[in-house]
Amino acid sequence: MIHLRAAVLGTALVLGGSAVCFAQPAEGSFERTLKVSGELTLDVATGSGRIEVHPGSSDSVVIRGRVVASDSWFSGLSAQERVRRVEQNPPIEQSGNSIRVGRTDGEPYNNVSISYDITVPAATALRASAGSGAIRAEGIKGSARATAGSGSIELGDIGGAMEARAGSGRILVRGLGSGIVAHAGSGSVTLELAQTAAFDLSVSTGSGGIDVGHPMTMQGKLSRHSVNATVRGGGPRVDVSTGSGSVRIN
Repeated sequence: MIHLRAAVLGTALVLGGSAVCFAQPAEGSFERTLKVSGELTLDVATGSGRIEVHPGSSDSVVIRGRVVASDSWFSGLSAQERVRRVEQNPPIEQSGNSIRVGRTDGEPYNNVSISYDITVPAATALRASAGSGAIRAEGIKGSARATAGSGSIELGDIGGAMEARAGSGRILVRGLGSGIVAHAGSGSVTLELAQTAAFDLSVSTGSGGIDVGHPMTMQGKLSRHSVNATVRGGGPRVDVSTGSGSVRIN
C-alpha cells in the first residue's frame, strides 16, 4: 500500500516512506531600455502574469519584468536557475519600431510566470494577451487590443480603436477613442464615456442587466438583454457583449 501525505511547511510529499521536497518559488526581475523613433508597434504576451502599459518618453521603451518560477519534475533546471536565465536573456525582440515581448519557448520558461510593466511613447499601437492575469493600458494614441483568458482588462484614454476580450473577468474602458469592441465570456463590462460622446451602440447580455446613462434613439425592438441605438446622432461603433454579467455605460 502507498501512503500519501503532504506537509505544509517545506512542501514535502511522502511516497512509500520516501520524501520528495519542493523548494519555495524563486523570484527575480529584469529591466531593459530600447531606443525607438516614430510610431511604435508593441506586442506583449504572458501565459501567467500581469501586463501594464503606460506612456513615457517619446524615444524609448522601458520594459520591467518580474519573474517567478517553481520547481518541476519535468524540468532539468532548478527554479532559481530558470529565473537567472530569464533575467540574463529576457524574451524581448526588436525590429526597428516593432517590439515583441513574451515569446517564451524552450526549457528556461517551464513553470515560469512573468509580469510586465512597460513604459512606451504615446504614439504606440498595442496588442496584449494574458492567459491568466490582468491587463491594464492607458494614455496611448494608437489602437489597443487586449485579450485575457482569466483576468480583468482595463483600457483608459486610448486614442485609437479599442478591443477587449476576456474569457473570465471584468472589462473597464474609459474614453471612446475611435470605437470600442468589448466582449466578456463571464464578467461585467463598464464603459466610462464623456457626457458629450456620440456613438452607435450595440449591447447584448446572456444574463444580466443593461444600464446606459446616455440619451438613446432606439433602433429596432427594445429587449431586456439587448440594445441597438444611436447616441447623440451616432458616431464610432461601440459593440459590447457578455455571456454572464451586467453592462453599464456611464
